[in-house]
Order: sequence, then C-alpha cells, then structure tokens
Amino acid sequence: MPYISIESGKLTAEQKKQLIERLTATASEITHIPEQFFTVTIKVLPDENFGIG
Repeated sequence: MPYISIESGKLTAEQKKQLIERLTATASEITHIPEQFFTVTIKVLPDENFGIG
C-alpha cells in the first residue's frame, strides 16, 4: 500500500481535501497503482515551528 506523508503549516479543511485528492491522483497516474490503494497523511505544524536561516 503506497503511503504519502506531507508536513505543512495551517491548512483549511478544503485545502487538505484538495491536497489529498491531487497527491493521490498524481501518484496513481505516475505509478499506475489504483487510487484506492493510497494512504495520505498531513501533519500540520504550527507556524512557530518553522525557521529559515
């Protein structure tokens, strides 16, 4: 079973839905594995957990 994990800042429920749908569709298209076999998780991190430089 393919597993996709992504870490992100705050997302709305609609953004999460779209992200899951598009990641799944793209990965399925590339790998030729049916979409129903994919699992996607989104780990939401608070903005204060991000740093650059």
